[in-house]
Amino acid sequence: MVDLEIAKIRAQLTQQGLDKNTIIIVMGDNGYFLGEQRLADKWLMYDNSVRVPLIIYDPRTPVHRDVDDMALNIDVPATIADIAGAKQPADWHGRSLLPMVSESSKRIDRDTVLIKHLWEFKDIPPSEGVRTKQWKYFRYVNDKTLEELYDLQADPQEITNLARNNSYKPVLNKLRGATNRLSRKFNDPKLEVPSGLMVNSGRQSGQVLPANQKSEFSWIVPTDAVVQSAYQVLVASSKANLDNNLSDVWNSGQVRGNQLANATYAGSALKPGMSCFWKVRIWDTHNRTGDYSAPQSFLVGPPGSSMTPPLRRD
Repeated sequence: MVDLEIAKIRAQLTQQGLDKNTIIIVMGDNGYFLGEQRLADKWLMYDNSVRVPLIIYDPRTPVHRDVDDMALNIDVPATIADIAGAKQPADWHGRSLLPMVSESSKRIDRDTVLIKHLWEFKDIPPSEGVRTKQWKYFRYVNDKTLEELYDLQADPQEITNLARNNSYKPVLNKLRGATNRLSRKFNDPKLEVPSGLMVNSGRQSGQVLPANQKSEFSWIVPTDAVVQSAYQVLVASSKANLDNNLSDVWNSGQVRGNQLANATYAGSALKPGMSCFWKVRIWDTHNRTGDYSAPQSFLVGPPGSSMTPPLRRD
C-alpha cells in the first residue's frame, strides 16, 4: 500500500516537472511485537519495537545504498533543514543524513544512542537505555535494578539477558554509566524537579518524627511546570533503594491533582528507630514527568519525640 501511494506521488511530481527537484523521505512508525518476546503492541526497548524503516530518495544521487549505521528519528528534521539550506537550531540533537545520501561521508560517526519511553501507563512500565552497534542495555525506570543486556551480534533476537552474568559486568557498568550520562545531558531543561521538600513541619533532612504522628509530605513545584497535574511520592528504607526507585516502605502511585502540601503517608505503620528516605516527582501542565527530586531523610522516634534533628558528633 505504501509503495502504491508513493508511486502516485511520484507520478504527480513527474507530471508537474518536479520529480528532479524533490527529495522523498519515508519513515515508519514504531515496530510491533507479533508474538516475539511473548509480547504484542510496541513501547518496550527491544529492537522489534525500536527499529523502524527509513528510506531517503534524492534524485541527484540515483545509486542505491544500504546503510548499517544508527540513524535516529531526530535526524530527519536535521536532514530536512540541511536540504533546505537552513541552519539547524542549537537545541536540536539530530544529525543531517544528507552526507550519507550524497556519499560525501561513509559514516554517521555515532557509536551510542539513547533510547527512552517515559510515559507512565497502567500496564506498560517506563524504560530507558542505550544501544551501540554490538550492545543493547536498558532498565525499567520504576525499579532500576531490573536491567537487560544483549549482545546484538551474537544474539540479534535479544533472547539471552546477560545483565546478571558476571562475565559481562564491565560492559554492564559501562552502558549503565552511558545511560546515566546521556539522560542527564539530554534531559528537557524545562522539566525541572521539585524542591523545598518538607515532611510534616520541617525541611531539614534527618529530622525525628514521632512514631504516632502521620507523616505528611510537601514540596515546591518548579516554575516551568506551570501547573502540577499529578505527583508520586516514594519512601524507602535506604538511600540505595531510593536511588533505584525501589519504594519498599511506601509508594503513593501516581496521584492526579495539584496537591503539593500535606500529602499523607498511607503505608504500613512506621516503627521507632526506622530510618526513611523519600523523594517526589511531578507531572507538569502537559502531563509530562521529570526526574525525581533530591532525596530527604527522616528518623522515626518514639511517640511524642522531638522534631529536631539528632546531634551528630564528628
